[in-house]
Amino acid sequence: NDQANMTGLRQTFRSLLSAPAFTAIVIVTLAIAIGANSAIFSVLNGVVLKPLPYDAPDQLIMVWEANPAQSLPQEPTSAATFVDWREQATSFQEMAAFRYRGFTLTLDGGVPQRIASAEVTPSLFRVLRTEPALGRTFTADEEAPGNERLVILSDGAWRTRLGADADIIGRTIPLDGVAHEVVGVMPPGFTFPIGDTEVEAWSPLTLSLDNLASRPHRGLSTIGRLGDASTLEGARSEMSLIAGQIAEDYPDSNQGWTVTLVSAEEQLVGDTTSTIWILFGAVTLVLLIGCVNVANLLLVRSGDRNREMAVHAAFGARATDLVKRAMSEGLVLGVFGGLAGLVVAWLLVSVLRSVLPVGFPRLEDVRLDPIVLGFTAIVSLVAAVLFSLAPALRSVRPDISSILQGSARG
Repeated sequence: NDQANMTGLRQTFRSLLSAPAFTAIVIVTLAIAIGANSAIFSVLNGVVLKPLPYDAPDQLIMVWEANPAQSLPQEPTSAATFVDWREQATSFQEMAAFRYRGFTLTLDGGVPQRIASAEVTPSLFRVLRTEPALGRTFTADEEAPGNERLVILSDGAWRTRLGADADIIGRTIPLDGVAHEVVGVMPPGFTFPIGDTEVEAWSPLTLSLDNLASRPHRGLSTIGRLGDASTLEGARSEMSLIAGQIAEDYPDSNQGWTVTLVSAEEQLVGDTTSTIWILFGAVTLVLLIGCVNVANLLLVRSGDRNREMAVHAAFGARATDLVKRAMSEGLVLGVFGGLAGLVVAWLLVSVLRSVLPVGFPRLEDVRLDPIVLGFTAIVSLVAAVLFSLAPALRSVRPDISSILQGSARG
């Protein structure tokens, strides 16, 4: 049986090689259709389907102040309001605040290097449930003023800017001309704010009496982790009540202000999800059109091979044998079309990563990973079956008598 299969496969290859123009047209058609489908799926997978790289990411919620009367749907909050949220909200296991800043790093009199960074409350790393690769994260008491000269580095900054120094923990580095002690290095792939690969360092966000007394100054972003028994709708209801009480207690700064809660994933991806799904639907339609075109080509080719099938049937070939013989060409073409489609997909993904705007979410996750490769293999197989089906069914019952008589008359 194996020998018969190998013989059939060799005959299929010889048949395809005997018609190079037909074979090339089919493979190019499939490569374009499958490649476009895989490229857009890589975007869909990286941006929409792949979960955020944190433990239980569905529990991560962004909390914003909002003022409907002023058309402000998502605004940062003040340090004082953040502390009220953190102390009063029971729907969250923990909340953390952060804000962007920047450092200038100058090593050994070298050229100053600008480093994007963020100030974060020590609770942030507990909210994200992420441990450092080296050293430690900030402790709760380091939220107090006087701890500003501590820093945690990203894996990228540690490797590219500091030469992956194994003794970096406890060392000081000059940031803005001031010595900062390195207390930790985060693991590879860790990013925060979510999806922001530019941030390379984190320092403690200290809450002084001055900024706790200034409610009108809104400059902090807030992220929280829902409790295991909490829901987003329940958290929204609770936070609305808390915001209403704050507005009542501090009308000068908080009258008309409420809260908006958004899942971290929705915050990152936003309206991009619907656009990506539409694009994926469009390229899927292109794939179906390609399958129809290839099926038509195979039907035309099967018309030219009717006599060959009739001869096999006349010598007692079973219907299953005829179907296998007819489908073998389609499956071989599907395999080579899929391989060529991977090349097209790789080129398209490279183009997409270069032309998509800088702020496009999770752009670093758009790539041909094992999930995309598996998707391409499945698409190639399904496409091969689809466009091989019509020629295969046509070969099951060839009109042996008329075909052979027509051939004899010829």
